[in-house]
Amino acid sequence: MNRFLISQKETNIGYDYCIIDGKLTTDEFEIIKCSDYIFEADEWKNLYKDDKITIKSSDKIIFIKSHYLDKDNADRAINYIFYINQEDSDWDTIVKKLENDSELIDRNLDKEHLKQVIAKLSNNKIIKKKILLFLLAIGAIIILTKMLKN
Repeated sequence: MNRFLISQKETNIGYDYCIIDGKLTTDEFEIIKCSDYIFEADEWKNLYKDDKITIKSSDKIIFIKSHYLDKDNADRAINYIFYINQEDSDWDTIVKKLENDSELIDRNLDKEHLKQVIAKLSNNKIIKKKILLFLLAIGAIIILTKMLKN
């Protein structure tokens, strides 16, 4: 299993929708296995969190918890959880797979908010790399200075 999407049904009765690797499934064993992964994600590092979306990671796995623009029959936002092994995937690919899986159950993402979050995550990654390079350069200068003094 490379990825899965779980979303409540419009009626919120019975099992949720479960899409595994791009295919809708009703296999109870597979759905339970996905649920186990969701519980594990509670302990993972938060990459981003606001009132609309939570994104967590562990190693090469991304966990996204949010809600669709669509409403259920009680006029509440329909929640979803997306889990993907991001090996060899960038954010654009991850979002595209989330969109494709959501289309299988006729759901609409808040694409604007998702784009803003991805932009923030990308900017944070660039800033962290620049800080690391700066610290490495300072460390190298200190080491060279000490070596030249000896």
